[in-house]
Amino acid sequence: MLALVIALLGTLAFVNRRVAGTLLYPPAMFAALWAIYLSLYAVSGSLFFAIGDDTLFFYAWCVCAFSAGGYVVLLLSRHRRTQNFTPEITDQRRRRIHLFLDLLLLVLIVGLPFYVRYILSLISDTGLVGFFITIRAKMVELSDEMLDTVSFMDNLAVLANVVPLLVYYEDDGTRARRWRTWLSLVLALVYNLLTAGRAGFVSLILSLFALHWLKEKKPNWKVITALALAFVITFAAIAILVRKGDVDKNASFVENLPAVADGFLWYALGGLVGFDTIYHHPTQIEANQNLDRYFRVIAKKFDNRIEVPPVHSEYVTIGPGGNMNVYTAYFSYYPQLGFFGTTLVLLLLGAFLVWTFLAAQSRNPQAAILFSVLFAGLVLTGYAENLLLNLNFLAKMFFVTWLMYRFRFQLRTLHYAASTATLA
Repeated sequence: MLALVIALLGTLAFVNRRVAGTLLYPPAMFAALWAIYLSLYAVSGSLFFAIGDDTLFFYAWCVCAFSAGGYVVLLLSRHRRTQNFTPEITDQRRRRIHLFLDLLLLVLIVGLPFYVRYILSLISDTGLVGFFITIRAKMVELSDEMLDTVSFMDNLAVLANVVPLLVYYEDDGTRARRWRTWLSLVLALVYNLLTAGRAGFVSLILSLFALHWLKEKKPNWKVITALALAFVITFAAIAILVRKGDVDKNASFVENLPAVADGFLWYALGGLVGFDTIYHHPTQIEANQNLDRYFRVIAKKFDNRIEVPPVHSEYVTIGPGGNMNVYTAYFSYYPQLGFFGTTLVLLLLGAFLVWTFLAAQSRNPQAAILFSVLFAGLVLTGYAENLLLNLNFLAKMFFVTWLMYRFRFQLRTLHYAASTATLA
């Protein structure tokens, strides 16, 4: 059954790529990614327990639903003339955009010492390695304790992952823009290292990859290599610093690489195996990642009486080596909505991501940047839900890009409307 599902997903990826002409087309990428996930699982040996045939069928079914939703939008776009929502950007407007980005970079630079002081205030003096272990545990604890508050420091860390995408999209290859791109990446790395977290920087790397592909029309292998190297170094370094898995604090970096590789497979594929338990026993684990979670978190900031479950789920055993508490993106759909509800969600997600992708292909800067974030969420569906549960980040990104690319245009439209009303 596993080989059959992998072959089906591989075929679906090929067909979707031929239909759209690019592997960046979301249904093509989604099918290819899940074929890769399951192929890695197939060669992982005894690292994981077996996934049931019915769960494997469910994975294939969801990719088919996502592809169907996307194809409907693609078909409609080819038979209908759509309005161009790409704003006209003059040289004067471009200079203001660059000034706006410089101000955001300045905020991150000025805010960095305050963020360092904030992080250090959370823990005692434990040395370098002890710092990363302790701060990671503290960040996990605070993620549940601060649901009812709005933290400037947390938003500063979010901004650190927003700015590199904006700066890179405006990078025209000149020296002035290029060093700003590198500066924004360094700042993002520092902010993420201070929390000892990998998810934020991994998502940023994936988003930059999508933006690069959109800008250049095809991936550049030098850029891919650089991003992949940044990913490997960051993932391995933090895994060793926080002693994830079988990492030995007394071993050298090279000696720890096999443990880091196993840790990568554990994080990349553990959700697929863990969801097998959820699929057969939907109520065994508290469904704390439902689609209404984002709205509950927002509501709790205004009314502390609203209940929001802990962000981290319970653990299930996924192999002889231990447990996992992430269960793919489907954990946010299936326990609450069931098989047919999940199918509907995948249809709608496929339609929305293809709609955003087509807008991004038309050189709409807002759509390109938002699609890059959605692309990262799509890649990480085998790990957790980073699409609908990422609405907070997407909303902030939409607002910032609207200020950059649309705000003056909207004011001009309102001024024209007011003048017309006065003359009438």
